[in-house]
Amino acid sequence: AAFVAGSTAVIAAPVAMNQPVDPKDSPYVQELLRRTEEKKEERVKERLADYDKRNFKDYFDVVDKGFNGRTMTENDEAIRDRLKKWNG
Repeated sequence: AAFVAGSTAVIAAPVAMNQPVDPKDSPYVQELLRRTEEKKEERVKERLADYDKRNFKDYFDVVDKGFNGRTMTENDEAIRDRLKKWNG
């Protein structure tokens, strides 16, 4: 932009907005990275639990229905606990 005052022209340098910032220098980016790392393990567990529910619920239902009065093993109990959790 140019401004003319009398016979003297003044040229203002354009202000650069939204300049790229190095992520190492940005406190905002560092905060986001920190929060991501804090929740990373929790999210992995959630994704695995969701995967198990979607892919193994039917199988566990069949295994549980095949119980027929035999002695319950630790694995049978774990399957029942998991089914209770998934079924609400």
